[in-house]
Amino acid sequence: MKVFRIQASVMSSVLVVSTLMFIGMLGVLFLWDSEHLLAARYFFREQQRAHLSSAVVKYCQDTSFCIGFRQDTSLMLFPGLATSEVGFYRKRWGLYEMLLLTAGDEKKCCLMGKVDEGYSRAALYLPERGRTLSIAGKSRIEGKLYIGGQGGAYTQGRSEFFDGTPVAPSDICRSGEMLPSPAPEITAYVGELFRYAIEEWPEAENFGQATFAGPVEYRRIGQEIKAMGLTGPYVLCAADSLYIRGDCRLRGVIIVAGKVRIGTGFKGAVQVFARDAIGLEERVVLQAGSGLWVNGGTRWRSVRLGENCRVVGYVVVRGNAEQPQSPYAHYHQPSSAVVRGLVYVDGIADVRGVVEGSLYAGELCHFASEGYYADLFYNVSVCRSPGTVYPFLIKGPVERREVK
Repeated sequence: MKVFRIQASVMSSVLVVSTLMFIGMLGVLFLWDSEHLLAARYFFREQQRAHLSSAVVKYCQDTSFCIGFRQDTSLMLFPGLATSEVGFYRKRWGLYEMLLLTAGDEKKCCLMGKVDEGYSRAALYLPERGRTLSIAGKSRIEGKLYIGGQGGAYTQGRSEFFDGTPVAPSDICRSGEMLPSPAPEITAYVGELFRYAIEEWPEAENFGQATFAGPVEYRRIGQEIKAMGLTGPYVLCAADSLYIRGDCRLRGVIIVAGKVRIGTGFKGAVQVFARDAIGLEERVVLQAGSGLWVNGGTRWRSVRLGENCRVVGYVVVRGNAEQPQSPYAHYHQPSSAVVRGLVYVDGIADVRGVVEGSLYAGELCHFASEGYYADLFYNVSVCRSPGTVYPFLIKGPVERREVK
């Protein structure tokens, strides 16, 4: 029998090659396992994000599972599937709701409004005043028209006859003696904002890293804001008058003051609450989730929009028992301005231009150089627009919509 002898050098080479092959196989297995884990983690996170999106849809349709504001609530989207549990936390942010969602390590923050402004779902709502509404010029009303028992007439205004499409008889409804009142919880919330505004807060210098998941941050400001870039959640409080220059970039910020004026060219998303008056200069753009609110503390309360302004959100002018002896426009919107959302004026409104959504006014007047025309709807376009997000002001259907 022959015996084969292997040289020691060959044996060591075999061992080295075998070891390298074993290490290589381990590396391949490790890479495969790592890729598998990364893929599993990726799909899990995508699933959590999908659960967050589904939770927003669920919340828009039904909020009965939420206990209340500033309280944690959880909901299992799919019974029996533990990974589908989503945490809900909501709080008021101006006339909107801030919704915070959590699914595993994923989080989502949404600003929520309403699908309809109220139960009326009105394009134009005017309370009973015992007078006829005159509709003239290139006026347009698309949606439900709520007017008093005297109805409306297509007639002449400032030497210009009606040149539009009449409202369908089925869309004309009888209004009540007063405007639908704001919800008590909303007026209470706004009252708290004004009470907090007079307290001593830190000066608006160091803002830090605030998030909507944490407490609301209040800051004291002077009479002017310039060249400021700021994202909420912040409430900026001024003792009296405040001027916001056009070079400011504010988003998700609430402003509380006595009187507020916003400078030419400003662009941002803010909710402004003033005791007496708000004025917008030319080319001011208030983006989605914005709003203007004036309390009914004085007979001269007013909101005035400048030329080529655009407001996406709401304009609210509260009522007051005292009225000036001569007609006074508590709200003025020029023909080049556009408001998308809700305009609610418990007083006299001088509206031109376009309202994409709903217009509620105690009375309409058209002011001109030669005088004023009471109960005249002249060269105004008011139309219900699909996709409009309304604020939480008037009680109505609970269906929500995300502000985008």
